[in-house]
Amino acid sequence: MKHRVKNILTTVLAIARQTLGDGLGQAADTFRSRLMALARAQDLVTNEQRDGADLRDIINEVIAPYPAKQFVITGPPILLLPRTALAFALGLHELATNAAKYGALSAEDGVVSIDWQYSEDAGLKFVWREAGGPTVSESGGTGFGSVLIKEVLPAEFMGEVMMEFESTGLICRLTAPAWEDLATV
Repeated sequence: MKHRVKNILTTVLAIARQTLGDGLGQAADTFRSRLMALARAQDLVTNEQRDGADLRDIINEVIAPYPAKQFVITGPPILLLPRTALAFALGLHELATNAAKYGALSAEDGVVSIDWQYSEDAGLKFVWREAGGPTVSESGGTGFGSVLIKEVLPAEFMGEVMMEFESTGLICRLTAPAWEDLATV
C-alpha cells in the first residue's frame, strides 16, 4: 500500500508537470509545492516503524527549506496517526509558505516560534508565533490555505484553530482534546 501511494503521488506530479508546465507560473508552482508537501508527509508517516509520525519530525520536514536560525522549536514527543499527521503537515506547509511570502520568514531577522504541549488531561496546545517580519493583516481570503487551516485542521483534530493577526506577526493556535489519534511517544 505504501508503495502504491508513493507511485500515485509521483504519477500525479508527472501529470501536473506535463499539464501545467511553466505556463501557469505561480499557480503551477503552488500546486507542485502542495503536492510535494503531501508526498513528504506521506513518506514520514510510512517510513516510521510505528503507525504515524512524530510531531517534531513533521515540523522539521516542513521547515527544512527555510533557514534554521529563523525557528525556535519546543515541545515533547507526540505521535500523530497517519490521517492527522498528513493534515497537520499540509496546514504547517501553508503557514510556512505564507510566512515566507508575507510574514516573519520574508524578513532576514524574522523568527517563527513553534511550541506545543500535550497531556491526557488538557490535550494538545500548539502555537505558531511569528515575530520580526512585516506587519500582517487578515486577508479575508477563502483560498485553499485558509480553508485548510481554519476548517480542515479543526475537523481532523476535533479541536479549534484561532488565528490572531498581531502587529508583531501572525499567531496561530491549535487546541485539541486528548484522543486516540494523539499519543505521547
